[in-house]
Amino acid sequence: MKKIIGFGVLLSVLLMCVLAGNVAAKNEKQEIIDYRSQTVVFLPVIGESVKSVPVDNDVSLADVLVVSLSSASDSTKNSMFDDQSYFNINKKSYQTVWKNVHINKNETINVTVAIKGIPELGVDELQAGSISFTSKLDMSGLPVKFYVTNTPEIRVRQLHIYGSSSTEIASRIISEFNLDMDTVLSLLMADGFTSVEIGNVLNEVYQFTAEESASTLYSAGFSAVIISDTVEHIFHVGDVAMASILYGLEFSAEVITGALEVVYKIGDVAIAAILKGLEYPAAVIAGAIEGVYKVGDVAVAAILKSVEFSPEAIAGAIIAIYNAGDAAVAAILNGLDFSAEVIAGVVEKVFNAGDRAVARILKNLGFTADVISGAIKNVYYLGAEPIAAILQGIGFPVDTIASAIEEVFRIGDAGVAVILKGLGYTAKGISFAMKSAYKLSSIAVAEILKGLGYGADIIAGAMQAVYDVTADVGAGILKGLGYGADIIAGAMRAVYDVTADLVAGILKGLGYGADVIAGAMKAAYNLGADVVAGILKGLGYGADIIAGAMKAAYNLGADVVAGILKGLGYGADIIAGAMKAAYNLGADVVAGILKGLGYGADIIAGAMKAAYNLGAEAVGALLKGLNYTATVIANTLKPLYNLSENAIGILLDGIDFAADEVAEVMSTVYGWANSAVETLLIGLGYTADFLEATFEWFTSGSIICTELFRQGYFSEIIYKADQQFGSYLRREFPVIITGYQFLARPIVNQMKVSKSFTEAVYVFAKPWADEMAYRAGVLENGNVWGKLIMLIGLPLCFIAGIFVSMGSFSYVLLLLIAGFIFLNKKGYLDHLKRKSITC
Repeated sequence: MKKIIGFGVLLSVLLMCVLAGNVAAKNEKQEIIDYRSQTVVFLPVIGESVKSVPVDNDVSLADVLVVSLSSASDSTKNSMFDDQSYFNINKKSYQTVWKNVHINKNETINVTVAIKGIPELGVDELQAGSISFTSKLDMSGLPVKFYVTNTPEIRVRQLHIYGSSSTEIASRIISEFNLDMDTVLSLLMADGFTSVEIGNVLNEVYQFTAEESASTLYSAGFSAVIISDTVEHIFHVGDVAMASILYGLEFSAEVITGALEVVYKIGDVAIAAILKGLEYPAAVIAGAIEGVYKVGDVAVAAILKSVEFSPEAIAGAIIAIYNAGDAAVAAILNGLDFSAEVIAGVVEKVFNAGDRAVARILKNLGFTADVISGAIKNVYYLGAEPIAAILQGIGFPVDTIASAIEEVFRIGDAGVAVILKGLGYTAKGISFAMKSAYKLSSIAVAEILKGLGYGADIIAGAMQAVYDVTADVGAGILKGLGYGADIIAGAMRAVYDVTADLVAGILKGLGYGADVIAGAMKAAYNLGADVVAGILKGLGYGADIIAGAMKAAYNLGADVVAGILKGLGYGADIIAGAMKAAYNLGADVVAGILKGLGYGADIIAGAMKAAYNLGAEAVGALLKGLNYTATVIANTLKPLYNLSENAIGILLDGIDFAADEVAEVMSTVYGWANSAVETLLIGLGYTADFLEATFEWFTSGSIICTELFRQGYFSEIIYKADQQFGSYLRREFPVIITGYQFLARPIVNQMKVSKSFTEAVYVFAKPWADEMAYRAGVLENGNVWGKLIMLIGLPLCFIAGIFVSMGSFSYVLLLLIAGFIFLNKKGYLDHLKRKSITC
């Protein structure tokens, strides 16, 4: 057995020699290289020739070296290597032989020398060198001889495997190889040392400060996080100082934020404060916080506020990072409890927004009108008027606007009302605002509206709409404002659509007089005097007050007003009193007015007695002045004053009735005998001669001729001739005399008071008298005009006599008689011939 083993060994040696010879033969053909150009130099048999054998072969590496081979064609041979105990080591080389491996002829083999890795640290093998060769024959086993030069990389790995610290390794390679710091650090980094271990080297080996260490690590390409972690671990630097170090290394704010968050586990607010301390602007800080913490705009804004950035800076940051608009920014600032003024200032400054846009944004944020007003005032330096317009433009109601303006500008109610009117608000809107904002009464608001130039109807409408006042209350307010009754009435009509009588009642309740009320009704309702008088009567005013009102309001004459009063059903006495009171008229004028109204003598007399407290004689004189006959006057005054017949005669004489008229009354009305009448007249002072003429007239009836005789127009001869003709007619044709006296008496009455009228009557009476005198035998010749007048007058007197004697039932009879007279005209005239008259 020993012989067999020995033979195998011998055979192996021979094979190695042959292989070595082949390799040597090959190397002889190759260029001799400098061993120092490689870390591992493979020596013959499979290596290359060298100029000299190194004497600095690092013989300390045996336990860390790994030699492996692999076949390009046979994967089963890959990574097969012998036990390390087979290393034959000397100062010049390492040698090992693979046994139990068969290498075929022309097979290419790769041989690799490496330093072991550190699996627990994730450090891979360190490749030192490799070689490839192709076998010229079949081989059993493969010897490899090589040496390793003394290099820093291998030394670092060796010491690392041995467990030396980074500082120990650094010190070793510095002393052994005299390396600079950058190289040392690179070697340590390449061998998997951590940043902290490298930092320890900087601190302990090179005595670097934290800043210097950080800078070195930065130059070495370490991240901010690693630098921060390293410096904090070694130098125990706080977050603020670390941020400053990173800032000095020109790391971005976001990188600094990320590093501080990872290393120091601090929150976003703390980091924002640190970054602000480094004088980063708010936008940069916001970007960093957003990038690292992935928070929204509201959170970032809150963070920036917590580190005391200004609202403008916060807004700018939110815009820059989140591209937020003005409304969004304003909402964020509002959520951070910034005031409306601050928000307004920011939006104006940052977005260059106008006042109305800012006001609208503030309103949408829920700010009240007064707060918005204050903000706009202080930011845009606006006055009350433009701010009120802005509030209106963004939709605030009028009362809110008023309250806001009052609160911010301390403007009184009247001033605010002026502003509101300028904005186009109606009187109702202004009233509502005054009531709501200033708690004003309706009267106070009405005064303001008047001061604004609103009319009474507008004011009344506003009071009705806002304060729900009734018409009478509204009218009282207008009166308190100094409006006249006519204006008040017009306002009541326009606003409340009330009738004239109701408005008149309201005005009366306000203390206005009837004249003022009448004027108001005329102006407001365009009513006629009669209608207004009726309204006043309905209000309980007396006729005298009504008359005065009609006079004042309509400038009517007494006669017209009296007619109105009559139309209202007032009696003549009341009307007379009213005329006296309203127009200060005398009894004669009033009596004439009453007669013009169609009142009879008895009514007029009673009215004069009642209104003027006149006695019978005074009333009789009035009635005479109205051309009433003595008979009418007598019949009127006797029962009114309870007079005796004798007193009536005396009264008639006292009011200048002629003796014939007195005599007629006493005879015809009271049936006195002529002697009694004569006694009365004598008692009244008439002479016997005059009475004789009077009774002749009385019996004849020529009353017009008597008056002309009395006034001196007729001679006594003509007068007596006329009396004779009258006596004839009384005897033969009493109806004609009755009609003549009826028609002539008013003429005589007027003749007694009017000279011109008497002269006009004389023109017609003289021909008549001459003709009567001719027929009585006094004159030689008749009068043509007298005949014509008599031809017309006698039938007319006859008809009148029938009318007087028979009343209204005689109309038909009069027509028949007139027809008969005209048919028998010739026979009728024969009775009037001169020879038939006996005086």
